[in-house]
Amino acid sequence: METTAEQCKKKIISLLASFRGEKNKTKQGTSTGKGRDEVYCSRWFAYEAFRFLEDRDLP
Repeated sequence: METTAEQCKKKIISLLASFRGEKNKTKQGTSTGKGRDEVYCSRWFAYEAFRFLEDRDLP
């Protein structure tokens, strides 16, 4: 793949940051009082692939 371990690490960190942002938008977008058309639904290409990480910070 012609990439270094450091480049891979930076990419993973970047993807995780993007996932956290999308997860927070989704969480805030489903608060009570919102209409069906106001609910945020992520269209980020890797959101579904990263969903297994949603509960990684829970004890």
